[in-house]
Amino acid sequence: MRTGLCTFANGSCQLALLPLTHSTTAPVPMVNSKQVTTVASVCGAAFLSAFQSGCITVALPTIQKDLRISEANIQWPVSIYALTNGCFLLLAGRAADIVGRRRVFLLGTAWFALWSLIIGFVRTEWLLTVSMGLLGLGASLNTPAGVGILASTFEGAAKQPMASSYPVGFVVGIIVGGVMCQKTSWRAPYWIQAGLSLLFLILAWFSLSNDALSQDDSVLKRLRRMDWVGAALCTGGLVALTLGFAWRTPYIPSLLVVGVVLLCAFVVWEIRRENAGQSTILSPHLFKRSPQFSVLLAVVFGSMWSFNAVQYFATLYFQSVLHLTPIRTSLAFVPMTISGVTFCILGGTIAPKLPPAFVIAGSLALSCAAAVIFALIDPATSYWKAAFLVMLLVTGPDFSYAVCNVQVCAAVHKNDQSLAGGLFNVASRCSSTNRTRQIGTSMGVALTSTVSTSVINARGGNLVSGYRAAGWVCFGVAVATMLASIVGLRDLKALPDAFEELERTPEVELQDMANENRHTRELKA
Repeated sequence: MRTGLCTFANGSCQLALLPLTHSTTAPVPMVNSKQVTTVASVCGAAFLSAFQSGCITVALPTIQKDLRISEANIQWPVSIYALTNGCFLLLAGRAADIVGRRRVFLLGTAWFALWSLIIGFVRTEWLLTVSMGLLGLGASLNTPAGVGILASTFEGAAKQPMASSYPVGFVVGIIVGGVMCQKTSWRAPYWIQAGLSLLFLILAWFSLSNDALSQDDSVLKRLRRMDWVGAALCTGGLVALTLGFAWRTPYIPSLLVVGVVLLCAFVVWEIRRENAGQSTILSPHLFKRSPQFSVLLAVVFGSMWSFNAVQYFATLYFQSVLHLTPIRTSLAFVPMTISGVTFCILGGTIAPKLPPAFVIAGSLALSCAAAVIFALIDPATSYWKAAFLVMLLVTGPDFSYAVCNVQVCAAVHKNDQSLAGGLFNVASRCSSTNRTRQIGTSMGVALTSTVSTSVINARGGNLVSGYRAAGWVCFGVAVATMLASIVGLRDLKALPDAFEELERTPEVELQDMANENRHTRELKA
């Protein structure tokens, strides 16, 4: 079976350099208290990242009134969190793999706790925006590090609780945020978040194993060997691209061109460095290893786009069109909470036993149904005839989220687990403006919002027409993503079969050995 550092097969260490060798021996159950607290601390941090997104989703109108934020600027406290969160994921993932996952996870969790506390006391719009951006940086640090910790320490099934922590945290955040906004203050959830972050930080400090770094290799020396040029090109490209999608100021769309140029330069730079045997931020070999790797990332992007945009506009619909109070808005989201938790449980238990392509396509079919119902919604229609169905079906992607997460991690080398976690979250966060899966104003929701705003302005400020237009955009994205999954993932194997297939592929074994040697050179040279 696979251990944290190497793989042993049939009692022999002969295949120690083949990290994805799979054994039919069942993994040993986690009964050690240290293992339990490790999972609790990592999954708890992931839960809180999603929890805050759920809270701010329902609290946004209340925050707007309290801090007197204009309609044009209300998206930025949310968007700046997503911008810093998403754009630094790749850099944080590579840093965790190189300088140590424990170090990066503890730093990110401590940073997240600090700025959660500060946000609870802000009094101005600009300070809230800056604080949210710095909060997102903390989430970007502990998310890929957490994925790497679980992936390198436990068998595949142990990674599923972290994947399930995101949707559960989000729906819990919606409920807590709504209740706190009306009964106490929108600031209260952030104080709770700060306290829980501190708790998970303490658990992680005592439970996470020390990073296995060579004694003659300091952290500063490792940092100097990182691909900082690649990091600058990647981060700058993502920032420019997402800002270009978000703003309509005449000079801002030019950022789209800048973003594309920077990202293209990033790809060329990474290929050159890998060919020269130097460290990279995003090694091109990751996309060569598994033919479905790129498709999986694209499917995650599309499914999260549809989900997050629908629930974002549903929040606006409930409070801006139906004029529901925060508590009543939270109650309207209760069916989404129940369905989300149910899909998470099914996604971690039943889904791994089914054909992955079937699970992913089925979850996207639910997204299609939710989007088309929202696109046809009428304020005069009873909640139970329309919005209720949207809430039940919109969480369909949660059914396949854990499957996609584990499949992405299984497709990469064990030394690249944190990077894989960063890639997975970049794909999902590029599509959203809420939740923990997001980049900045997010490409997906930014484009949806652009269409919605255009329709609202064209219809003389008719909000319902704009929200319906957003629903049709989400429907189109969900349909396209479902078709892509049916075509591109039809040969995707369940995890045991995928591991066995990798065992039988000599070129993959040779690639793993080369990757191991490359990583060794990075850490010891």
